[in-house]
Amino acid sequence: MNMNEVMLDGMAEAIRPYFSHCYVTWNSGNFYTLVASNSLPNFKSFMTCLGDPAIPNEFVYGTVPRSLLDECDPRVGPSS
Repeated sequence: MNMNEVMLDGMAEAIRPYFSHCYVTWNSGNFYTLVASNSLPNFKSFMTCLGDPAIPNEFVYGTVPRSLLDECDPRVGPSS
């Protein structure tokens, strides 16, 4: 599995040229769910409809959702 594994930093660099906004919405171990969009209004609408992530406590390694590309949290609103 290591030969075909993509690290999260590498995924961010691959996504950055194509999408303005990307968030990690779920993770468990080295598996992640990402949501990406160029439309901030559509992105915010989608993110506010998500429920809390279902992750067993022993597999929680960070806060989700969290931005992969920027510091703006669509649940709160843009920082600028």
